Amino acid sequence: MQIEKGVKLAKDTRIVYPFKDMEVGDSFYFDGDAAKAKLVRSASAVFKARSGYHFSTLKDGDGYRTWRVK
Repeated sequence: MQIEKGVKLAKDTRIVYPFKDMEVGDSFYFDGDAAKAKLVRSASAVFKARSGYHFSTLKDGDGYRTWRVK
């Protein structure tokens, strides 16, 4: 792996999900593959640790859906 110097940091590239605005039973759909679903699951686990909210992400048609379950 090559080390590079002088490369500027990209602007904020975080993916923001609406976890904090969700109530129990709410969900959101997103297009993507299993890799993107894994990112959403990981982000929801971090949010759960900070808030106590619980989420479930499952395959839904051609994409995935994440529900707030607790």
